[in-house]
Amino acid sequence: MAPASRRGFFMADESPKPTTELERRREQFVLAYAVTGNATAAAVAAGYSPRSAKEQGVRMMADPTIGTRAREARELHMADQQAAFDRQSAQLRSAADQAILSLLEAAKGAKSEMARVQAAVAILDRAGHKPIERVESKTEHTFPTSDAVADEVDSRLDRLFAPRGAGASASGDSSSTH
Repeated sequence: MAPASRRGFFMADESPKPTTELERRREQFVLAYAVTGNATAAAVAAGYSPRSAKEQGVRMMADPTIGTRAREARELHMADQQAAFDRQSAQLRSAADQAILSLLEAAKGAKSEMARVQAAVAILDRAGHKPIERVESKTEHTFPTSDAVADEVDSRLDRLFAPRGAGASASGDSSSTH
């Protein structure tokens, strides 16, 4: 396989500039598929109606030329993304190493014990050894009450704890509440 050019993710010897609307849509589809990995979204980006995009995406991916180019473009895009991620990760690791070295130097060269301790704590925090922060929470449960509810509760409690036979005559109600 020949090295790919970045223009349109097509092979350098395969794709001149699109000359027709159909060729333009196909190239746009390939470019959008490379980025999204989604045939429906790529069809919309290529100018197809959102209502027909799913069918158009399936049709484009089923085409041997377009589908192959789209999949190859996606692989190239993903490889580029991985390479960029790897470069950025390496840069961050290097920067983190430099920051830790700076903190170590500060810890060693600090004049006061407090400054050395603070630098050591900062190093430990960044290395993942930060102590767990305790958060205390006190929740009070309150229940909404009204005078009517309170009166009903009091009445039921009185009947419950009244001597047998006195509950019915005390309330003036001989019927059961349940």
